[in-house]
Amino acid sequence: DGTRAGWLRSVGFLAVALLIEALGAVVLIEKADFAASFAWNLKFRDALGFSELWKLLKGLGVIVFPGFLFLAQLAAYMTLHFGRAIKSEATVAPPPLREEIRFGAPAIVAAVLAAVFVLAAMPPTAWRRPAKSDMIFVDRGVVSFTRPDYTRYGESAGGMFGMLPEYVRLFGCKAVVVKDIPEILDPSKTLVLTNLDQDLGAETLRRVWDFVEKGGGLWLLGDHTFIKNGRNHLNEILQPTHISFNNDSAQFFPQGWFHSYRFPQGTPFSGLGDDAENRPGILVGASLEIRTPAEPLVMGRFAYADLGLDKEEGDRGYLGDFKYQPAERLGDLVLVAGERHGRGRVLVFGDTSSFFNNNLTRSFELLRCCVAWLGQPNWWSFYTTLAGRIAAAALAAGFVGLAFVWRARTLGVAVLLAVATISFVTHGNGGLPEYDKTFARERLAVIDFSHQPNASKHSAMENGLHGVSINLMRHDMLPITANVWDAALLDDAKYLFLIAPRQPLGGGERGDLMDFMKRGGTVVLTCGYLDAGGCRELLERMGCEIGDTPLGRFFNLQAFGQPVSFMSAWGISKVPPDAKILCGSPDWPLIVALPHGQGELVLIADSEFLHNRNLEGHSNHDPANTAFIKNLLDSTLR
Repeated sequence: DGTRAGWLRSVGFLAVALLIEALGAVVLIEKADFAASFAWNLKFRDALGFSELWKLLKGLGVIVFPGFLFLAQLAAYMTLHFGRAIKSEATVAPPPLREEIRFGAPAIVAAVLAAVFVLAAMPPTAWRRPAKSDMIFVDRGVVSFTRPDYTRYGESAGGMFGMLPEYVRLFGCKAVVVKDIPEILDPSKTLVLTNLDQDLGAETLRRVWDFVEKGGGLWLLGDHTFIKNGRNHLNEILQPTHISFNNDSAQFFPQGWFHSYRFPQGTPFSGLGDDAENRPGILVGASLEIRTPAEPLVMGRFAYADLGLDKEEGDRGYLGDFKYQPAERLGDLVLVAGERHGRGRVLVFGDTSSFFNNNLTRSFELLRCCVAWLGQPNWWSFYTTLAGRIAAAALAAGFVGLAFVWRARTLGVAVLLAVATISFVTHGNGGLPEYDKTFARERLAVIDFSHQPNASKHSAMENGLHGVSINLMRHDMLPITANVWDAALLDDAKYLFLIAPRQPLGGGERGDLMDFMKRGGTVVLTCGYLDAGGCRELLERMGCEIGDTPLGRFFNLQAFGQPVSFMSAWGISKVPPDAKILCGSPDWPLIVALPHGQGELVLIADSEFLHNRNLEGHSNHDPANTAFIKNLLDSTLR
């Protein structure tokens, strides 16, 4: 009708229509599920003909179909809108520019219902702030709390769970390792049991479950087909719950659970990503059997439950035949589950791989979610269930109430848009524990993967960074890999490692780095001339430049009074007067320390210097470079 209110109604209608079509697109994508099969074929097929490629790609049409439907709706609406407007101009006087909004009883009812709907639409993660639960790790069973040290190298250098208690401390939790379950258990703490292979005894089990009933946390880490002496001691512990270990191996189809994870909404785990990198670190463990009121927290979609054998065959540990059989469960395996028990909580993992020392640099995000879930009050779970059940009813009631509001159509549209906006903004991964800033600034080392570094995300590869992580752990540092640039995370860290960033550092990111160094952080940048474009402006700001003179491989240059090896060295052509040259060839500086504020930037003019093949991989070890990393970390600690 040409009025302001009319245009608002038009915009509101189109917005609602677009949201409905977007919802339709999500449903179609979920049902079609073309992505996994497409990725599977691209990875494991040698070649695809055009006809086969078309069969895979035509599934993409389900994404654009709702868009075409929306365009049809838009065309019909605009035709009717302008047609009515032209007709009304010829026969009817234009309506007033402003409609009166009357706030009668129907309006009040509608406002109340809208407020209820806002609360129902807002997830509990928006406000959740978990308590910090101190953890008691029990060194009993098939478990070892060894840490990386300077006596073991290569594949076995990582050890098992020794760094797990230290990573827990990143999130403000105290941790202690004990040889046996304490006689007195504080209900404000969490008890962590791993791979128990012996009977705890009736009295100990009674104490444990009395502890959980009163509010304590029980975190049970198990493994596939875990049977010892003909008994599954893990399931014996879990008898009071609705969770149990299946006698199987959760075998994935796509390598490393790529694109297979599912993290239910409304839990701290919902913020975890699901991309072509196994950041949760789960490998082949057991699937879990759950019954209400237990809930799945991590699921594996494209997998099968490989049933274990009745008898152990040599060293195979009751494993199955590694082949899918019709009797085995296919898809949607529960990998992690949780349950409220009394006033406490029980968290169960069907695999222990995530928390091996080697994997914690990536799986720290999963660990953070575990700390959040274990520290979450039980009434949050009640709120989650309540919100889910009343959301649909409140939405329907809100629409009915708004329909009875006389001449308040503009208000109705505004309320709906506000509800949609609030719901969109608050559906995040809120409720995760913050880093303990004091502790993190002494121990946290961030390895940046957000700028396409010249390194593999898969740590075991020759160009991976397993050696960097292990040597940081040897020096009592806690390394993590970051796929997304986060200035807040950087503010909590002691070290930042940049490995030949091929995506240029933006102005804001360069500012973050300068602030990081100014307050005492250390940036370690390995970069040769061919990769220097991504960090050239940062180096110019520091008064430094990498030259275009290739120097190649070195084995016997000196740094900190000991030899050091390079893979592909380049000369540094410009060095500021206050720089400290740590290593150089007869003609060129190769490693320099550039001070800034209370911190510094250490530039190593070799993009491959920290790769496994030059430092330490699963099957190789360079003692000279391992010693260099130790000396470098010693020199930068303040």
